[in-house]
Amino acid sequence: MLHFATGEARPPGQEERRRAARRVEPHLSIRINDGYYQTLNWSLVGLLVAGNDPLPDQPEHDVTFMPLAPGDPSLTVRMTIVRRDPERGQMALTVKELSEDMRLYMDQAVMLHLSDKGYCDTERRHAYRQQDPALSIKINGHRYKTNNWSLTGLSIADYYGDHDGVIPLPGRNLSMQFLPTPTSEVGLPAEAKVISYNAGLRHLQLELCDCNHSLFMFMSTILQRQG
Repeated sequence: MLHFATGEARPPGQEERRRAARRVEPHLSIRINDGYYQTLNWSLVGLLVAGNDPLPDQPEHDVTFMPLAPGDPSLTVRMTIVRRDPERGQMALTVKELSEDMRLYMDQAVMLHLSDKGYCDTERRHAYRQQDPALSIKINGHRYKTNNWSLTGLSIADYYGDHDGVIPLPGRNLSMQFLPTPTSEVGLPAEAKVISYNAGLRHLQLELCDCNHSLFMFMSTILQRQG
């Protein structure tokens, strides 16, 4: 297996230090030039792929991620091949620049793979909404459960945080924590913008301010447990 940066083979058994945790499933299909490949594992920052087509010789390429479902668009990302193993038909790639479109594509891939509902809402959103499992959230010391959620937003029923005098007006940011379990005291911090609040129904709709990798991996882990 050759490393483009050094031209040297990686020593057998040497562990690679990665910038992000890797997923094996779902398998993603990509195209480079006229060749088609499938992921062996992947993260937001890189892929390990294999295929029967010849491996490209040049390091930098426009990589096309194939549509996840009928009618969905493909996604083209500029990536660099950092290792090639022609004997196994494998290569490792890293992303040149992580885009919001790539984050959403990975989010949708995980949601579709692990949810038997597919599209969880009748409305087509820019990210798939998940209803089960519900996420545990802490806002201003109060614990809540989500009605539905995605990597870009969530909704909460029975919101009573306004009892503390903090009215969730649209456009206002709220600090929150995503809890690993309903009884956890400390969770993953996040900021979300209020989209709407129905005081009568006590229904709060939020848009996450930052779709970061930590949040992506947190939600993926919750879904993996469910699946």
